[in-house]
Amino acid sequence: MLREYFANLKIGSKLSIAFVTLVIPLVFMSYLSLSTIAEKIVFAESEVDSLNLVKPLRKLLESSAKHRGNSLIFSNNRDDSVRGKLIQLQAEIKAIFSDVNRALQAKDDEMLYRQIEELNKEWKVVESNALTNSFSRNLEQHNAYIDNILYVMSKVTDISDLTFDPSPDNYHLMVSVTHDIPLVVNNMGLLRGVGAGVLASKNRTPEQLLSLGVLQKVVYDSVENLKVGRDASFEYNRDLKASLESFYDAAFTAQAKASETVNAKLINTEEIDYPAVDFFDEMTVVIDDMFKLNDSIIESLIGLLEER
Repeated sequence: MLREYFANLKIGSKLSIAFVTLVIPLVFMSYLSLSTIAEKIVFAESEVDSLNLVKPLRKLLESSAKHRGNSLIFSNNRDDSVRGKLIQLQAEIKAIFSDVNRALQAKDDEMLYRQIEELNKEWKVVESNALTNSFSRNLEQHNAYIDNILYVMSKVTDISDLTFDPSPDNYHLMVSVTHDIPLVVNNMGLLRGVGAGVLASKNRTPEQLLSLGVLQKVVYDSVENLKVGRDASFEYNRDLKASLESFYDAAFTAQAKASETVNAKLINTEEIDYPAVDFFDEMTVVIDDMFKLNDSIIESLIGLLEER
């Protein structure tokens, strides 16, 4: 009966039915495609906003690590030049918190607002005690504060799904800037602070020797993770190698040299006579090169995301 119905239709009606039959699936597929593209755009924009928040948090980590190192040296020698560096760093950190709050406005996340506010309060306690605390107390307070900077960075990552990016090159680079490089920097900062404190006092306790060995191992493992991520990103996206390889090489070379210094001048020696300032500066080179790598990766990531 249905066959007879269609057989009796005029040619115009048959063409209309055929047209509708073909167009409906095309419209539906186009809708799905546009929806997917829109979702990708929104996801990419969210990632860019998050990376723009990670940048000042990265600077906060850098300046706070420098403040920790100088405060530990000051705890041992009460040098006025070190006091001056601490005061300068405190002014820098105050300005960086303002940058963090400005970047935070794009995220409009109440939980992050509260966490940044608590972090700022914790910093003010660290700042107020830095010139009077003992070595161990300064180390303890700074470590807790810097651990919380790393925690806030991880929450930015979680909230924005930064490490769930579907592109393999983006994924590995995201993990590097939100996890591996901050770990290297934090533990290099601890090496710098503890090592410089040992050299300034010309005395190394068994506990400090153990800490130095553990920190060396943690830094080594984090650097190996960075190398794995680098290789995977370069394999997937050859263009990244041209823009990032020199930054990776500089950071890894500086870290290897610093590791040799730690072993030779602090761990595998009985004579604690290496200049504390020289040691501090050498460890700072590694941290600076890691931050340069971090900044270069972030800029490459923003470029990749804006191309979507």
